[in-house]
This record gives sequence, structure tokens and C-alpha cells, in this order.
Amino acid sequence: MKIASFDIFDTLLLLSCGNEEQMFRILGYNILGNDVNLMDLCEFIRIRKMGEQTAHMQTTTEEITTEDIYKQCDFSALTAVPNSDIMETEFSLMAQLLIPIWKNIACLKKYRQQGYHIIFISDMHLPEKVLKEVLMKWHIMEEEYDKIYVSSEYLKTKHHGTLYQHIFSDLNNNISTWHHYGDNHRSDYLMAKRNGIKAHLLSSPVQLPYTGKAIYSETNYIEQPRKLIASIVRSIYQSDYEDIYRKLVLDIIAPLFVSQVYDILNDAHNKKIKQLLFFARDSYMFYLIAKEFSVLFPDIKLTYFYVSRRTLYLPCIEDISYTSFLKLKGIKGLSAQDYLDQFGLDIKDLELPVDKDKLSTEQLLHTILSNDFNIKKIESVRNTMTSHLLKYFRQEVTDMNNVGMVDITGSRSSQEALNRLFKRKGHNSLFAYYLLVSEDRKSIKDAGQFKASLLCDFMKNGIQKYIGDLVLLLEDVFSVTDQNRTVSYQEANHQITPIFDASNNEKKTEVMNTNTTLFTQVAKGFISCHAYNCNNEILSISIWNLGHFAMNPRYEYVKAIELFTISENGNSQQAVISRLWRKDFKKSWFRGSLVGSFRYSNFLLTVLMWIKNKKYK
Repeated sequence: MKIASFDIFDTLLLLSCGNEEQMFRILGYNILGNDVNLMDLCEFIRIRKMGEQTAHMQTTTEEITTEDIYKQCDFSALTAVPNSDIMETEFSLMAQLLIPIWKNIACLKKYRQQGYHIIFISDMHLPEKVLKEVLMKWHIMEEEYDKIYVSSEYLKTKHHGTLYQHIFSDLNNNISTWHHYGDNHRSDYLMAKRNGIKAHLLSSPVQLPYTGKAIYSETNYIEQPRKLIASIVRSIYQSDYEDIYRKLVLDIIAPLFVSQVYDILNDAHNKKIKQLLFFARDSYMFYLIAKEFSVLFPDIKLTYFYVSRRTLYLPCIEDISYTSFLKLKGIKGLSAQDYLDQFGLDIKDLELPVDKDKLSTEQLLHTILSNDFNIKKIESVRNTMTSHLLKYFRQEVTDMNNVGMVDITGSRSSQEALNRLFKRKGHNSLFAYYLLVSEDRKSIKDAGQFKASLLCDFMKNGIQKYIGDLVLLLEDVFSVTDQNRTVSYQEANHQITPIFDASNNEKKTEVMNTNTTLFTQVAKGFISCHAYNCNNEILSISIWNLGHFAMNPRYEYVKAIELFTISENGNSQQAVISRLWRKDFKKSWFRGSLVGSFRYSNFLLTVLMWIKNKKYK
């Protein structure tokens, strides 16, 4: 018969938590609880590791079993849970944390199609049934045709070559061709060749560039959060097809978004906020991530809230005047039409001066908002919008005095608008959560209390000062949805439903689906690997990685987003990445465009930054 055999660990399956020691940490949390004292957790890990070392030293055979290990473990000072239950939990965790490496499994499938018999071989103390269960779960193994040989079942190993010899004997030496694949140079290559097998050495999956590099500056050597998050994103990347955009999202954005959302939920829980409103559309990804974490925060109701500037601003204006409009929202270079659109007003419905084309935006708006006809028209629109908005709030919100809002970035104008309305109606102010707030944001006095991980006015030094350049990327690429903007509400059968604009967003669907899949997978990994127990450090290093990316983005990542366009006002589209010689270069992301223009710009930027730092030392 023709045989193709494959190692299992790091060849076909990858531990999403990184390694066995991290798995022992997760096992400790499962047995001792999330609130376990760190020293007790370390002692649990130590007992498990020493049990394995002692079992190896005492055995007279080449391999040990998991039962041999637990015979050497005494957890009685930490828990009353019997060793047999702890061992079964370890089996269950191992099955949960192992993820397939599909590019290597594709190689296996080729041999299967060519009529080869498939064999799985592993040097491992785990029982065969555990590994077989995982291989079957991922449809890698066909139970009726394939065979599996695990060293713990035969007390023979690949490391010594005896497991290969046992397979020869078990198959009555009826083998015409045998190919073996694995990642261990001695066990899978040298010993296989020594036994006359055609051996092929596969490299173990490598870490992703930014999260992987961060491992070398690990500060928490006990829980190793940097290694943990790097392992989670690596395993997800290796478990599917390799795509540079996926790599970028997993390496830079997913750890940031997931740790940010956990931070929001944890803070809301501590503040006893009972409901969080995730504002459409920018917060859609945060909402999906939060839903994954809801198992950890069952006391917080999560609501995706259909609002926009167009539905919020006008109901919250104190009076219809140029001063009131500008106090809530600055013009920021918008045309009069685009500015009024943010308030739900169509300039075509208003009286305009004859010389409108000769006036600046400021002059035209001042004239429009001083016209008695326009004031009455806008007042009527405002009354209707205010009524619908309040009804929508009361419909969706359980307790108007115990609710918070979530948005990804902004100047906090929406929070100010809502809190004006809430104050007018006698409700408590909304507490707001943001990933990033702008330098020109509204004050706490005007808009209310908030929490943000990134404050642009304080990011003036080091690599953080480049993060502000990524605001539109965070909003229009990594938070993109194919949903249309909420423009108003309608009431039917005592139910308020949103009305959306008619823009075509079909091109955004593929990117949205990719982002959604990756963010939810990382959130699931956060939960299964208990990464949230060291979330503060993961959030901190994720911001650091974002800064490195903003300062000197990898060429391959720049190429992955060069076809994206972004918009500041919803109308005009601007390319994210341009070229130095194009007219729109000044409007694009400068450092991304610089790197995208020349393949070796990364080296140039590194040298320039080194010279700059040297100068100021």
C-alpha cells in the first residue's frame, strides 16, 4: 500500500493559546475560578508541569500517559476537585483549543485523492481518543479508512524511531511507498529517513509581524498576555486561507477592537450601567464583538441603536439660529448643503438668497437661519423629529436613567446632542464610550462624562502621534458595514422603525463579512483562552502596535488597502493610498502612500526615525 503520514501538533493542528503552559494557565482558571489568586494559579501550573517531569523521570518506557502525570500531581492545597476531573477538563480544553492548519491539510487531501492511505502519528501523552475526536471534529480524519498512532497508546515514540517500526510491523511491512510530513527535525525528519521513509520537514507556523514582535518586549512573564494574543491571532490566520487583508486585520485591528470592547463592558459593569446603545453604523463591529462577550456580562443589555447625526442634531438644538447650530456642530469646510444634511434638512426645501452663489458657506448659512420662513419650516421639522426620537428611545431603552452609549470615534457632538435632550426631559446624562476622541471634542461640561482609550490632544509624542492619521481607516475600512444611514423614523401600529437612505453599499459587503468573521473569532479566542484576565495589558500593547503601524506601515499591508476609498462627509470619495506624483496625494494617508509608492520605503522611514531620535538624545 501507499502511505502518507502526518504529525499532528504544529503540522495539522495548532494550539490557539500558543503552548501547553498557557493551556495549563487556562486549565487553572477553569478549575480554580477567574478570581483565583495569581500565586495560587502559578502553583497550579507548577504542580501540573512538575507532575509531567516526575512521570518522565520515573518511567522505564519511552513514553508516558496523562494518567501517569496526574498520579504525580497533588492539587489538594488548592482545590477539592479530584485529579480525575481535572484530567478530563484538560482533555476537554485540549479538544477546544486545537485549531486546524488548513494549508497543510490541503497537502493531506492531495495524497488522499491520489489513493494513499492516511496515517496520523503523534508523540504525545494524551490518549488517542482525544486527538481522534479533534481530527474527526474538523473532518480531517476519515474514521473508516485512516489510522492513528499515538505514542501514549504504544509507549513507543517517533523520537526514538520505534513508533515507525511498530507501524511497519502493524501493517505487515506491506508498504510500497511511505511519505511522512512533520515539523520536528529529529522526530519527523531524521528518524523517519533513518527508517527508510521519504521524510518532508514542514516549518511551524510563524507569528504575525506586529503581535509577534511584541512578544520580545513581554512585561508580564507569568501570564504572558502578549504571547497569548499573538498566538490567538496566529492560529486564526493559519486556520483559514492566507490573505494579506486578513493578516492585517488579525495582526493590528482585531486585538485592539476586541480588547477595547471588553474594556467597555467591564467598565460599564463596574459602573452598574444596565444597557449599552451601540450607535449605527460605526459601532456595528463593536456590537458584534460585545454579543460574543455577553456570556461574561449577562447583566448588561446590548442594543444596536439606529441613529445618525441626521436624526440627533436637530431635535437637540436649543433654538433655530445660526449661533445654536454652530455651537453644536462646526462647519469644518463642508458646503451649506452637506452641513444642513447632517441636521436632516434639505437645502432645496428652504428659501435661499438670490446671490447665494457669491456667499461663503458661513454667510449663506447665516442668511438661511435668519429667514423667518426657514425658521418656521425648520421648527416644524424639529418637532416631528424630536417626537419620533423620544418615542424610539423609550421603545428601545429599558431604563432611561441607567444607560450608556458606544461610538468608535468622534468629537462627542452626538453625546452632547442627546444629553441636551435628556436634560430637557428630566433624565440622567448618558455616559459614553469611545475608542478615540478628537482634539476638538466637546467638554465634559457640555457633553457629559466619557471614557476613551485614545485622546488625540495627548498623542503628541512617540509613535502614538501618528495614530490620528488612521481615524478614517478605523471608521470607513475596519468598521465598514453595508447598512444605509438612518435618515428619519416612521410610526406604524405604535411602533417606531428607522428609515434609511437609498445609497448602494453592496461593494462593502465582502469587507464587512471578513471583518465580522475575524473579530468574532478573536473574541471567541479571548473567552476560550481567558485572555480577558489580562485585558489591560493586551489593550495597551494593541495601541502600541497600532502606533507602529501608523508610523511605518508594512508594505504588504499598505498594498492590501490601497484600493479602498473613504469619505469624510458621505459624498466625495477619497483614495486611502495614493502615490507621491498624484494630485490627491496630500489628501491621502501620507505614510501609507509613501510606503505604497516605493517598495523599500520601510527601510527609509526606519533610518529617518533613527536619525531623528538620535538628534534629540
